[in-house]
Amino acid sequence: MDQGDIFALVFTGSVDGVEQLLDQGLDIDTRTEPGGWTPLHAAAFTGDADMVKLLISRGAQPAPVASASEGETPLALAFHFGHEEATDLLVAYEGQDPLPEGVRWSDIPGFGAGADESAEDRLTQIDHLHHLWFLWFLLWLVAGFAVVAAFADRFGADGGVWPKRLMWLMVPLTIVPQLSMGGGGAYPGFGSDTSDALLPLPHVLLYYATFFTFGALMYGRKHRDDRLVVDTIGRPWWLILGVSFFLVLPVGLHFTFVDLQWPVASALQVLYAWGMCFGLMGLFRVVLSGERRGVRYLSDSAYWVYLIHLPLVVAAQIMVRDLNLGAGVKFLMICVGVTAVSLLSYQAFVRYTPIGTMLNGKKARAGQVGRR
Repeated sequence: MDQGDIFALVFTGSVDGVEQLLDQGLDIDTRTEPGGWTPLHAAAFTGDADMVKLLISRGAQPAPVASASEGETPLALAFHFGHEEATDLLVAYEGQDPLPEGVRWSDIPGFGAGADESAEDRLTQIDHLHHLWFLWFLLWLVAGFAVVAAFADRFGADGGVWPKRLMWLMVPLTIVPQLSMGGGGAYPGFGSDTSDALLPLPHVLLYYATFFTFGALMYGRKHRDDRLVVDTIGRPWWLILGVSFFLVLPVGLHFTFVDLQWPVASALQVLYAWGMCFGLMGLFRVVLSGERRGVRYLSDSAYWVYLIHLPLVVAAQIMVRDLNLGAGVKFLMICVGVTAVSLLSYQAFVRYTPIGTMLNGKKARAGQVGRR
């Protein structure tokens, strides 16, 4: 049970979904990291009075002793963003004096001061980048690559065998940031930590930097027989994937969660990550090396779909949440509908625009000269 689920449900106003999670035993005062918000903070932020009522009825603490990182209480958030009904509920729950007769919340200085804040200002209240963390990391890595590449060009360090040796050095080097994951094993997990704040966690950025650096150094690199390195990595893909998935993964999970041997677990997690990368590269070179229009189209649209799908999924969840249908049917409707809208919007607004050209090169419409 992921604590993030309840916050997603609170933000989308799913009272039934929140009730189900609480019935399953989720702590109603669970906190976000970073930020320290509880679900009641989130409900006060959105001004969802029904959600505030539910959380209060289930025992949420209106002003926890350990307040959020900026010191704001749920009441302070509801007041700041001008949510009158939510403010009334929280004032009553905290046992404070109600408004004097004839006085409105809008008469009190500071009420609703945040109502006109920009979207950027409001995002700082939430303090994370959602699914866009990947692109944010990519910007950091590209900036670092530009600096290193300029240095290499300046001092003529682009030739010889050292780039290939440095490329392979990235594989064992990944163990360094991996050892810092999960608080150095204090909170063991399988894989990388999450870092979606504006300033990435250094060990998480370094972890992804090893893979990025490997790819940058491999790009265009050739063996002495003039074969591209990318064409030969992961060639026995069936063996690499088999060993990684059926041997390294279960053993790594055992040392991560059962024996709690973090150095051993970290080494196995690194081995698994690289093994899956190399094995899948080899597999895709076999099954997807030929040009296929459908695959090419999906590949071209991938970044746009990645950017646009999350708000569409949220909107679709809101649209179907009250339908008297099974969860499986709703899930299928959301997947099909969001995929269709994402691809149609790519075709109509991106593919033949300067944005599409920047991402994938210039595309010509059917019937035009230079059609690709």
